[in-house]
Amino acid sequence: MPGSSGLTLRSGLTELEWAFLNDVIGPGDDPAAFGGTPEELLDLETDAVSDTGIGIAEKLWRSHGSAVVHEWAKDNPGTRPQLWWDFDAPRVPASALRLNEIGMKLAGGRTFPEPRRWICGSGTPAYEWGLCLPTFRYGLAVRWITEEEKAHYASRRSRGLGPSYIGGPIYPDYPPVYESQAAYLDRHGLPLPGERLRLKPKDFEPEVILVAPSRSRRRSRVRGRWEPPPYHNGA
Repeated sequence: MPGSSGLTLRSGLTELEWAFLNDVIGPGDDPAAFGGTPEELLDLETDAVSDTGIGIAEKLWRSHGSAVVHEWAKDNPGTRPQLWWDFDAPRVPASALRLNEIGMKLAGGRTFPEPRRWICGSGTPAYEWGLCLPTFRYGLAVRWITEEEKAHYASRRSRGLGPSYIGGPIYPDYPPVYESQAAYLDRHGLPLPGERLRLKPKDFEPEVILVAPSRSRRRSRVRGRWEPPPYHNGA
């Protein structure tokens, strides 16, 4: 299983918690394989609020995230696990994410993890239309506009009922291209001491997103680069 090598339990953590922190388990996986229950995994995935008023996942990350990242970077330099992107990545206001008026109202005064930089290509994240809150996996939008949604909102716009900005879905012949995780970390000065020296030129190459990120926390290695797992339309 990717990322599972070197998995060691830390004091005070269950096997399920450590697997979750290290992106070894995600939706659809059997938590019993890690000594847990579906309810416990759901609480971690939804960051259910604990008795301290802090989300369970966030509390775990605040206590163990530094150790996780140091171990992670030994095997996966230039990348970070999902909870790093959730809780430690630089934050930006909603106004920096090209949200429409509906999206801005939905976001309220929240800040969000800064996504990786788009370089070129097709595809519009659904949050830009206010269809969902900005949600990211490894710095890339989780949900993207579909062809059906584009047609629906174009029809509403023609009748003066929709937003002026439409955008569109991902087209396979012109896929979106984003900076790599390594480029993101380097741009923000975030590599660990000595980590950048272990990176190769290909780690900084822009990533062509042939398929959009899914909700899965698993990672797949393609041509030596970490890329999002397959997209399930509308997920």
